[in-house]
Amino acid sequence: MTSRAGSDTTTDRRTSGDGRRATPSSPSTATTTGRNGPSRCGSTTTTLGPPPDRRDPGASVVRPQPAGREIQSRSVEPIRVLHPAGQSSYLVGSELMKRVSEAWDRFWFTPESTSTLAVVRILFGITALGWTLSLAPDLMSFFSRTGVIPSQPSGRYWVGLLARAAPSWAVYALWAVLVAASVCLIFGLWTRLASILVFAGILSFERRNPFIFNAGDVLVRNLAFYLMLAPAGAALSVDAWHRAREKFWEFPKRAPWALRLIQIQLSVVYAATVWAKVRGNDWNNGTAVSYALRLDDLARFHVPTWISTNVALSNLMTFGTLAIEASIAFLVWNRKLRPWVLGAGVIMHLSIAINIMIGFFSMAMFVAYLSFVPPDTMDRLLLRLSGRLARSRSGLLRRLSSAPAIEPST
Repeated sequence: MTSRAGSDTTTDRRTSGDGRRATPSSPSTATTTGRNGPSRCGSTTTTLGPPPDRRDPGASVVRPQPAGREIQSRSVEPIRVLHPAGQSSYLVGSELMKRVSEAWDRFWFTPESTSTLAVVRILFGITALGWTLSLAPDLMSFFSRTGVIPSQPSGRYWVGLLARAAPSWAVYALWAVLVAASVCLIFGLWTRLASILVFAGILSFERRNPFIFNAGDVLVRNLAFYLMLAPAGAALSVDAWHRAREKFWEFPKRAPWALRLIQIQLSVVYAATVWAKVRGNDWNNGTAVSYALRLDDLARFHVPTWISTNVALSNLMTFGTLAIEASIAFLVWNRKLRPWVLGAGVIMHLSIAINIMIGFFSMAMFVAYLSFVPPDTMDRLLLRLSGRLARSRSGLLRRLSSAPAIEPST
C-alpha cells in the first residue's frame, strides 16, 4: 500500500495468497508512526482491514491500532453542558442586565433637545436676580462684620467667599457680581461663567448667615449647582446667537443628565417632605394647615376665622396637601399622570405663596417643574412663539413703511 501526504485516497488492488483480489479499502489518509508519535495527514481516520499476507514480500506491513484508541484529525473543543434550568436563568439574567443598561443610558445620556433646559435657565436667572435683590435692604446688617453676626459660623465643609470677616466693600462687591451674573444667566451671555458665579455667590451668602434662610433658599442654591454643570447656553442665548444667528430658534441636542438631576431633586424633596410630615402629630390629625393659616408674622393678609378654625376645611386642606405632595414624589415619573400631578402642585404652591411669606420657595419649585416638560412639547411651544414674534415684527415694519412721511413745518 502506498502512503502519500495530504488527503490522497489509497486503494489496495493486490491479490492475497489464495488468489483472491482484496477488496478496496475505504478512502483514508495514511497514518505513520515515527519517533515523535503518530503523525496525521489529512482530515479523516484510516480504517484498516486484515493484515496483508506475510508471504508476499512486496506487501507493506501495517500494524493494527490498539483497541479503543481513536485517531482524530483535529482537536475537539470542550463542550460545556449546562443544566436546562441554569441555562435559562443565565439567559434571562443577561437579557435583564442588557435592558437595564440600555434604560440607564437612555435616561441619562441619550441626547435631547435643549429647549427645556433653556427655559429653565431663563426662569432660574429671573429667580436668582429676585433672590439677590431681596438681600439689598439688609445687606450690611446680615452679612458684614459690623452686623448681627460678625463672622461666618463654623461648619463642616462650609466654604464661601465671605468665610472670613469681610469688610463692607467686599460684601457690596459680591452682591454686585451676583446681580450681574444673574442678568447674564437670563440672557445667556457667557453662560458657563455666569452660572458658576451665581452658584458661588448664593452659596457664599447662605453660608455667611444661615439663620435667615429657609428650605426654599437651599433649593435655589441646588438649582444653581445643577445649571452650573449643564449646557445651559446651548439654546435661546446670546452665546448661541453669536455662534450662528440664523440658528437662534434651533435647539441642539445634548445629554440631559443635568436636567435629570433637577427632576430627581424635585422628587426627593417631596418624598422627604411627606416622610417628615407623617411622623408628626399635626399632619396626622389634620390640623397642620389650620396652624399655618394662623401664623400672623408670616401671613400676607388675615385669613377669616371661619376658614382657619373650621375642622372640616382644615382636614381637607391638610390631607389634600399630603396627597398632592406624595403624588408628585412618585407619580410625576408617569407620562400620563404627570400633567395632572404637576397641575395640582401649581395650584397648591400658588395658594401657599398668596397666603404665606415663604420667600422664593414656590418660585424655585415652579422652575423645577419645568424640567419635566418634554423637549418635543417645549419645541412646539417655542417655535409657535417665534412664528408669532416674526409676524408681529413684519406687521410693525409694514405699518412703519406705509406711514406717510412727516414734512418739517416751515
